[in-house]
Amino acid sequence: MDSIWTEQRRLEAVKLYYRVLQAMCIAEAQILHASNLTSLLTNERFHRCMLACSAELVLATHKTVTMLFPAVLERTGITAFDLSKVIESFIRHEESLPRELRRHLNSLEERLLESMVWEKGSSMYNSLTVAKPVLSSEINRLGLLAEPMPSLDAVAMHMNISCGSLPCLPSLLKSETSPGNSLYHLWKI
Repeated sequence: MDSIWTEQRRLEAVKLYYRVLQAMCIAEAQILHASNLTSLLTNERFHRCMLACSAELVLATHKTVTMLFPAVLERTGITAFDLSKVIESFIRHEESLPRELRRHLNSLEERLLESMVWEKGSSMYNSLTVAKPVLSSEINRLGLLAEPMPSLDAVAMHMNISCGSLPCLPSLLKSETSPGNSLYHLWKI
C-alpha cells in the first residue's frame, strides 16, 4: 500500500513539474522573442529545483509528515539558494495553485531567504565569488563555498533509492547570457 501511495505522489509531482515547465517555457519564449530555450532547458540545477518545488507542493497537499522540508533539498541534491531562485517563477506560472499552497511556497521562500541561503555550504557563495571576485578570498578563507552538486546517482545511492523512478535530466551546461527579465539571468552563474 505504501509503495502505491508513493508512486501516486511521485506521478503527481512529475505531472506538476511538466505543467509548470511548459508554462515557463511559453512565457520565456515570449519574453525573449525566441524559441531557443536550450540554455535553460539544459540546466540540471534548474530542473532539480523545479522537481523539488513540485514534490514539496504535492507533499504539502497531502500533509505528508514522512518528508518535511528541508528533506527535499537533500533528496534533490540542491541548496536552499538554488531553490529560492525558482519559487517565485514557479508560483507565477502555476495559475491553478490554491492560495494555501501559494502561501506555503511563499513562507518557504521567506525561510530560505531569511536564514538558510546564508548558511555555510550555500551555492550563493559560489555565485558571489563569480559576481564579485574581490570577495572570493574571504569566502574561501571562511570555508563558505558549496560542494559541487552531486550526481543523481550519488543522491539516489545516499538516499538508498532507485534512480529508475527519477526523470532523466540533461547534463549541466554553461548557459549563455540573454537579455530581459527572464529566468536566464537566475541560472547563468
